[in-house]
Amino acid sequence: MKKRIKIFTAFEKDVEEDVVRFGDFLCTLNAQCRGIEISIFKNEKELCESLEQSKEQINSELDTCDYFLLILGGINDEYVLDKLNRAIEHYATTHDNPDIHIFVNTANKDADNIVNFFASEKYEHYVEQFRHNDTLKAKFLIWLSAKQKDFIYEVDKDIHGTPVIKIDGHPVFGIVDFDALLNNEDYQAEKKKLIRKRKGREECIEELRNAKDEERNDLWDNISALTKEIEEQQDKIVKMEKDTLALYQNYAKMTLASGYNSRLKRALECIERGELDRARRVLDPDGSLTNLKAIENENEILAARIETNKKIAEQEISILFAEIDRLKLLGRGNKNRFNDIEKCYADIEYFQEKLGLEMTVLFDYAKFLFDQDKYNAAIEKCTGNLARCRELAETNPDTYLFDVAETLNLLATLQKVTSRYAESESNYAEALEVYRRLAETNPDAYLFFVTRTLSNLANLQKVTNRYAEAESNYAEALKIRREITETISDAYLPYVAKTLNNLADLQKDTNCYTEAESNYAEALKIWRELANANPKAYLSDVADTLNNLTSLQSDTNRYTEAEANYTEAFKILQKLTKKNKLDVYISYLGLFTNLIGNLINIKEKLSKTEEAEEMKKEYFNILENML
Repeated sequence: MKKRIKIFTAFEKDVEEDVVRFGDFLCTLNAQCRGIEISIFKNEKELCESLEQSKEQINSELDTCDYFLLILGGINDEYVLDKLNRAIEHYATTHDNPDIHIFVNTANKDADNIVNFFASEKYEHYVEQFRHNDTLKAKFLIWLSAKQKDFIYEVDKDIHGTPVIKIDGHPVFGIVDFDALLNNEDYQAEKKKLIRKRKGREECIEELRNAKDEERNDLWDNISALTKEIEEQQDKIVKMEKDTLALYQNYAKMTLASGYNSRLKRALECIERGELDRARRVLDPDGSLTNLKAIENENEILAARIETNKKIAEQEISILFAEIDRLKLLGRGNKNRFNDIEKCYADIEYFQEKLGLEMTVLFDYAKFLFDQDKYNAAIEKCTGNLARCRELAETNPDTYLFDVAETLNLLATLQKVTSRYAESESNYAEALEVYRRLAETNPDAYLFFVTRTLSNLANLQKVTNRYAEAESNYAEALKIRREITETISDAYLPYVAKTLNNLADLQKDTNCYTEAESNYAEALKIWRELANANPKAYLSDVADTLNNLTSLQSDTNRYTEAEANYTEAFKILQKLTKKNKLDVYISYLGLFTNLIGNLINIKEKLSKTEEAEEMKKEYFNILENML
C-alpha cells in the first residue's frame, strides 16, 4: 500500500513559472516512486488568495497535510506577512514534527524582504533560498529522503555525460543549475576543462579528415586518449555533484536530528556560497564523519523496506534475479539498463550478506562488472567468491571444486587485463590443475574447461613474450579439442577453429609465416563450413579470419592476394550489417574499422588511389558514428 503525502502549497504570481515546473516534477515523482504518492493541496491558489480564506478554513486544510510548502519571491505587504506567519504558527504547533519549507527565489529583487522577515522570527530555519529551479527540486528531494526512510535517490550521469537525479534507477531531472555548484569555483573549473577536452577531440577528428597515412594513427591515438579523459572528467564532475548533494543531505539530517542551531546555519551559508570544504569543517569539526554520505546509507534504508526474515528476503532476491534477466533482454537502445542491473546485483549481495544467506550472487556480479570494465570492483567480488568456494570445497569437493576453478579462471583473467601477470599466471595454473583432476574422472564434462584454461594461459604467456610456452599450451589445447570434437561432439568444432587462429597469430608474430598461414587456412576452412550451415552465427568469424590471413599476406608483400581477401571480408560485413545499422557500430565496429584501414593501405600500395579515397570516406563515416 502506498504512503500518501499531502503537500499544502501556496505561491506568488512572480514565481508562477517555478511552481508550474515544480508541479510537473512532483507528477514525475508520482510516476517513478514506489510506495509513495504525493498529492498537492491548494496548488491552484496563489498566496494571497489562499490567505484570504478564513482562519478556520486555512487551519483545517493545514491539519490534513504532511508538508507545508511555500514558494515565494518578494513580499512587501505587512498584512500578508502577518497572515502567513500565523498560518505557519498554527501548522508548527499542531504537528509533532512540523515540516515547513519556505523556498525563496533570490532572483526576485524583493526577495530580501521575506528573508529578513523570517530572520527575526523563530522559524528562520524553514527558509531555503534558490535561484534556479534545479535547486528547488534537489532541495525538496533531499528533505523528503531525510524524512522518508523508504525514499531513495541517487546522482548519476546520462548517456551524454550530463548529471541527473535518479529514483529507482529512473532519471527525473538533470542537475544543470544547482546553486551551490554554480557558486563553487573548483566545480566550474572542472566544467571548463571538460569543454576544452571536448573541443580538442573535435579538432582532432577534423584534422583526421585531411591527415596522411603516417599521421592518421597518431591522431587516432589522440582521439582515443581524449575520449578516455572526457569520460574520466565526466566521472569527476558527477562525483563533485554527488558530494555536494550528500553534504547538503548531512545538513538536513543533522537539522532533523538535533534541531537548527548557529553551527548548522553557518554550514548552510557555506554550502550556498559553494564553499564546500569550509562547510564540511563546520559540520564535522572533529572528523567523526568519514565521508560525505548521508548519515543513513542506502543499504540501511533498503533494510528498513523489508522484514528481516530469510523467507521474505529470498522472495525479494528471486524477484531481483528475474529483473536482471528481463533487463538483459532489452535492446541496446536502453542506455540505463546496465545501471539498473548493477543496482539489482548490489541489492541481492546486500540481502544475502545481511541475512546470512549463501553469497551465490558474487560470481555473476563479478562477471557483470568485468563486462562493464569495472575491473577492480569485479576483482573484489571474485576474491570474496573464491574464499567462499574454497571453504565449501573442503567439506564438499564434489559440488564446489568446479566453482573454485571457475572463480580462479575469472580472477586470473581480471588480473591479466589489469597487468597483474604473476598473480594471473598463478591462478590460471591452479585452475588448470583442478580442471585436470576433475577431467580424470569425467572427461566428457571437464576436458573442455582444461582446453579453455590452456588457451587463457597461453594468451597470458604471449602477452609476456614467452612464446615457446604459449605455443606449447596452444598446441595441447588444439590436440585435446580435435579429440573431443571427434569423440564427444562436433559442437566443439568452433573451438578448434579459434585455437588454430590463436596459434597462427602467435606464429605470425614470431615470423613463422608458413606454419601460421597453414593454420589460418585450416581455421578459415572450418569457419566457411560452419557458415554454410549457419551464416548468422559464423560469417563474422569468416571475415575475422580472412582479415588475419590477409594481414600475413600483406606482411609478406603478397598485395594482390591480400586485396582479394580483404575485399571478401569487407563484403561479408556489409552483408551482415545491411539490415541493422546499429550492429555496424556495436558488434562489428572494431573489425570494420580495422578492415577498412588495412584495405586502404593495400589499395594505396597497388596505386589504386581513387578506390582508396572511397574507402577513406567509409572509414570516416564509421569513426564519426562511433564517437
